[in-house]
Amino acid sequence: MELHTRVCKSYGTVFFTTLVISILISCQSNEKKYYDTGELMKEYSLNSDGKIEGEMIFYDKEGNIKDVINYKNGSKEGEAKGFYTNGQLRIETNFKNNLQNGTSKEYYKNGGIESILKYKDGVKYGDLSYYYKEGSLKMKATSNNDTTVYYKEYSKEGEMIDFYRKVDIIPKLDTVTMGENFDIHVKIFGSIEDIKEVMYLNTYIGIEDSEFITLEGIKHEYEIPIPTIGEGRQLLNIRILEKDTSYTRLYYDMYVKPKKSS
Repeated sequence: MELHTRVCKSYGTVFFTTLVISILISCQSNEKKYYDTGELMKEYSLNSDGKIEGEMIFYDKEGNIKDVINYKNGSKEGEAKGFYTNGQLRIETNFKNNLQNGTSKEYYKNGGIESILKYKDGVKYGDLSYYYKEGSLKMKATSNNDTTVYYKEYSKEGEMIDFYRKVDIIPKLDTVTMGENFDIHVKIFGSIEDIKEVMYLNTYIGIEDSEFITLEGIKHEYEIPIPTIGEGRQLLNIRILEKDTSYTRLYYDMYVKPKKSS
């Protein structure tokens, strides 16, 4: 069921220098839709092009406001809010060009924050935080194009119970000749503020009695030239030590060809 109401306003602007009077007329159509049982479901306005303009308000059958979403020329644009039946804020987010962008906050019914998320063009992107109802941190994470590349999960008492960090190891070549270097690019995802140390070990397969080499500084990306130590298979061991004693451990298997005889 729909109800249409057309409201027109006229505005006069006088240009005294030319004695010209311009009358601008703007018209908008107020729309209402109802549930099959007769209760108001949503209301909004259409601009002169017949597209939604301004706030669209959604109601439940008891008359409580469920959502308030801003539109511009038919697309979601700007602030949007959702509410629990008791009127408590449930979510507040932002849209740009009909897609979620920027910071979004979700709340428990008791008013406490459930999550703080960041969006870019409709997908999770950047640092994310999740909380227990009691207020303590449940998880902090990083999303890259809607894919989780880092997280640390905590118990209500603050003890870390799970951990993941994505690391890319990208070689320019996976096979080199004896006497050459393996040039390795290492890309670390997630918060680097939690990292204590980044190290690597270059060794033969199955042997780990050499000392790890600490890389300089804590960065998201490293370029590491790895010297060959003999013919055959070599193993690059990357360790990223976290400040809370957890660590990421990765291996990359390389192969060294014998040097051609002259």
